[in-house]
Amino acid sequence: MALAIVLALSEWDRMYAWIEYSYVILSVQNAQASERQSWTLDENHQFPAETIKLIKLANLS
Repeated sequence: MALAIVLALSEWDRMYAWIEYSYVILSVQNAQASERQSWTLDENHQFPAETIKLIKLANLS
């Protein structure tokens, strides 16, 4: 049975967050990153979601 994952920030996060910072929550299941979400605090003290853009880094080894 699959569990529903809800990624969310708490009221505590809202009270202590700083504007212009990104707040990321990452769900890890079976040692693998699965769900991810990012938010930023706006001037109205709300957390609009941000798009997370994944980039592939060059293999430096």
